[in-house]
Amino acid sequence: MSTNTKTTEPNAGDNLLMPRALTAENGGKHLMIGEFQEVVKLECTACDGDDEDCEVCSGHGTFTYRVPVGWDTIKEIYQRAADHFGVDPSALLAELSEQAQPAEPSGEEKLEALKNDAHAKLTDAEQAWHAYACECDIGPARVRAFDTYENIRVASRR
Repeated sequence: MSTNTKTTEPNAGDNLLMPRALTAENGGKHLMIGEFQEVVKLECTACDGDDEDCEVCSGHGTFTYRVPVGWDTIKEIYQRAADHFGVDPSALLAELSEQAQPAEPSGEEKLEALKNDAHAKLTDAEQAWHAYACECDIGPARVRAFDTYENIRVASRR
């Protein structure tokens, strides 16, 4: 008898989720019943191998017969495979959840991302201050708005 030890690491592309057991409720019985057959060699009782004209064995004394594999045997085979290759769904979900989590960026990556975000916001601020300054009436508010816009525009070039 073989052991229940996995010998190779699974490849995610080679695996799929299946029910733990075959039942009528999950459609397994309907899917599998009658699909598998075993070839059985039987002794001829019609002629005992003495008659070359025997319709059963043609004088060979034996004949082969296809016998459907029983439902209980199919369930046992499936159960053995499920026990050996099966994965605990909660462990699989935990592993998939870990894989879905983005990795923490390194210190340099984080600084680069923050710098890019700051430049993008500075560009947005420059555009917003320009739009605001253009809408202001001529006077001190417009002058202050354009001064602020100019400070932001020059700051983005440093």
